[in-house]
Amino acid sequence: MAVDLATTVQAFLPRIFVYTIIGTTAAWLLHLMQPAFQAALSKDYQKFNWAGDKKGVATFMKASYEVALKSREYFKETHRKILEAGHGGIQLVPIPHCSTGFMLMVPKQLLNEYVKQPENDISLKRYTLQALVPDYTTLGPHIVIHPVYRNVVHKELYQKVADKMPMVNEEMKAALDDNVASKVDSNGVVQINMWDTASAILSRSANRIISGQPLCDNKEYRDATAEYAATFFASALYARFIPPFLRP
Repeated sequence: MAVDLATTVQAFLPRIFVYTIIGTTAAWLLHLMQPAFQAALSKDYQKFNWAGDKKGVATFMKASYEVALKSREYFKETHRKILEAGHGGIQLVPIPHCSTGFMLMVPKQLLNEYVKQPENDISLKRYTLQALVPDYTTLGPHIVIHPVYRNVVHKELYQKVADKMPMVNEEMKAALDDNVASKVDSNGVVQINMWDTASAILSRSANRIISGQPLCDNKEYRDATAEYAATFFASALYARFIPPFLRP
């Protein structure tokens, strides 16, 4: 009896292994395509215009391909379509690798109204837990949903972002002068490392708001925060690509 049971189990092991691989692959593909179905089929997004394209899962999958292999052309064309839209409506832009799978482009004239929406409508807590995957990128979700974090980020930064734009513009102009304009040769040509340059510019503009001008002027501090941010958000990005049931 024991021999028959062992033989039966041994005979089924290859099948179990194959079925497990197939099931896991199917679940993974469904996880990756979930944003496409949500954006295209959910009633919550039916009122939004898609940036220059018709709504649908096929459009979203096409955007996924272009973001992965033709990102420069994709973002340039998307920006052009948004500018040509000529109305104040909110545009839905498929960005498969971002936290939700798509972004909502809010016109400047609606920005103040958008950031003052109540927590039930625009939840910083829910977005933070989904986008940053704090179980794997921090010491735990309590770090990013702590009341102090909410008071600082949501009330002082998020809801007052329009008031802080002048200082951001000032810092970005100085960052562009230091990292791009100062390197232009006599022929009007500049060669830069795009990743390093973008990191330096974003680090300065973000730190001007978050840390203040004294720390923002400290290059060692800026470099440290840029390296941390790159590692942090890359880790969150990789974690979001893994279905929850496969995460350790």
